[in-house]
Amino acid sequence: MKRILPLLFALCAGSALPPLSARNLPAGETPQTTAPAANEAERFIRHFYMNCVFGNAACGPILEKCCTQRLLRKLRADYGYDGEGYAVWLFRTGAQDGPDDVSEIREVASLGDGRYRVDFVDMGTEGRRIVKIVDENGAMKIDAVE
Repeated sequence: MKRILPLLFALCAGSALPPLSARNLPAGETPQTTAPAANEAERFIRHFYMNCVFGNAACGPILEKCCTQRLLRKLRADYGYDGEGYAVWLFRTGAQDGPDDVSEIREVASLGDGRYRVDFVDMGTEGRRIVKIVDENGAMKIDAVE
């Protein structure tokens, strides 16, 4: 019992302390965290790649929701086949078929000025693209792909 009481005291006292990130800050200030815009853009890019670029479903509606009109015009112009469509392959490696079925995002890194480097594996072939993210009327949109 003598060993339990100090342990309980230490546990209760520790829970009364503020979190480490909030200590030593002037009253009323909050600790700085990673820029939410960068985190939101990374999630947006990952979602776009997994559901549209690497997804199996028709991604026209996703493209129309996630891309600016300027980029949509480019994707339509570069389509080059009969009928209407989008050149989604501009977001990929350009390899017709890869050595396996793995398609995944490895890393999304901010390059500044709304540009993000996207490192990925496309059917087993490593690739990299640069996408430009802009705010269009409060919505995140892809404006360019290199």
